[in-house]
Amino acid sequence: MKRRKGLLDEEKFLPPLPEQLPRGASSLLGYGQGPGMQVFQEAADVGRGLFGATPIIEGGEGYRTGQALANIPPVAAGLGVIKAPGKAGQLISAGSNMQRAVRPTAQELALQVAQRNAALPVEQGGLGLLASNTPEMRAAALGHRDYYHGTERLDRLLEGKSFDPKRATSGPMPYGAAEQELASRYATSKRDTSRLAQDEGDVSNYFTVSAKDIGLRSKADIPVEKAFYYLSPEQRAEITKRARQVGYENPEELTGNIIFHPERSNASVVSDKTFDYYLNKEARGNPLTALRQIWHDSGTLYGDEEKLADVFRAAGFPVDISQKNAPWTTAQGVFAGKARLQNPLMTTDSEALESKVIPALKEAFKKDRTVKKDYGPDQWAKDVRFTPKEWVNELEADLAAGKNSFVWTSIPDKVTAELKKLGYDGILDVGGKGGGSPYQVVIPFEAKQVRSKFAAFDPMRKDEADLLAGIGTVGAGLLSPAVLEYLRRRDEEGM
Repeated sequence: MKRRKGLLDEEKFLPPLPEQLPRGASSLLGYGQGPGMQVFQEAADVGRGLFGATPIIEGGEGYRTGQALANIPPVAAGLGVIKAPGKAGQLISAGSNMQRAVRPTAQELALQVAQRNAALPVEQGGLGLLASNTPEMRAAALGHRDYYHGTERLDRLLEGKSFDPKRATSGPMPYGAAEQELASRYATSKRDTSRLAQDEGDVSNYFTVSAKDIGLRSKADIPVEKAFYYLSPEQRAEITKRARQVGYENPEELTGNIIFHPERSNASVVSDKTFDYYLNKEARGNPLTALRQIWHDSGTLYGDEEKLADVFRAAGFPVDISQKNAPWTTAQGVFAGKARLQNPLMTTDSEALESKVIPALKEAFKKDRTVKKDYGPDQWAKDVRFTPKEWVNELEADLAAGKNSFVWTSIPDKVTAELKKLGYDGILDVGGKGGGSPYQVVIPFEAKQVRSKFAAFDPMRKDEADLLAGIGTVGAGLLSPAVLEYLRRRDEEGM
């Protein structure tokens, strides 16, 4: 299947609405800077939470999706300096020295609370730092280290409040590099295995709509073909009538855009008899299913599979269509963050491996009967490549041979569980196993260990699974109780 960059929203090059942005992203750079992109609004509020995502291609071309992320340069003292989309090079500063006639932003308040908490003695939950401590100082004191993760689908990575460990296919969590350039290579060269692992090849699942857009209360997306049954009787009848009038702009030559032909009784790529067969027999009366079978499954759209959405729209489907589940949709980018590893297992520590780790794992797995899965999203899949017993045996053999072992590229969940029992909270491996210069690979064990580099790094919130802990807007679940209490008192007292 031919792969290309795609758009997750129906309208090409239109910026997503604020509610469509990933959690914590207050703006979208790329719209207004990439070719053909419309000018987006200036990002004036840096207090809404910053992920620290960077595009692969300057100007945002790596984010040509409707649910892409903001390209946000480093934030001075954690407060914010961001580019204004549509005005290349212009900076909007929100430094602490700026004179305002407005109240402090939620981000500033969160940073102030984090600073005060970090100055508390260790026995009171603080870090014992100077009163003037910075986010960088707090991150270091908490044990955070640079963590850059490159991915083909940055939008999927940052869909939730934190990383989803269930989507990690090679180990306990997404692997990170200590250098951004290395992470960028993964973003452009490695498939998004978290999506592949869930992809059963059902094309109908590649075209979805928001349940809310068709009047349902569910938060889940549903396939367009199933959404047909939730439309009004009038809408269903209209789509059924129009379906066979959908065709190429030049039906005889099968060229041009896919459009609705009101003047033709049949503009389809098949005859009336064939269309009726698909509609009544194969699709059981669902015209959208019939259109998918006629246009996609037949191979008519081979190489242009994303145009099936144009077919649905031409037939009169009234709701925005997302292709975020499709294999041709990409949102390449790098998550710039920090990972908190207080007691990582160093894969170069031969003594610890020989005397502590390998004996413990051998004992734990001596009666293990794990059976590997037959296939996975790639060759590094943790539940396909090794059983726990095979994994520790190969580690032992590689250690004896002085090899930079490949076992760390595929870590079964049972191995992670045993390493946790040994007191480890992550792994620091050495990349470049197949050649090239060595580099550090950071593998945290849990979602709560990872933060955006723009988080507040509040020691009182160090165990929360929240990429942006301490940064955000009121009501978004991002503020600590202390900040919320401050806001309440401020409003009551007119502060």
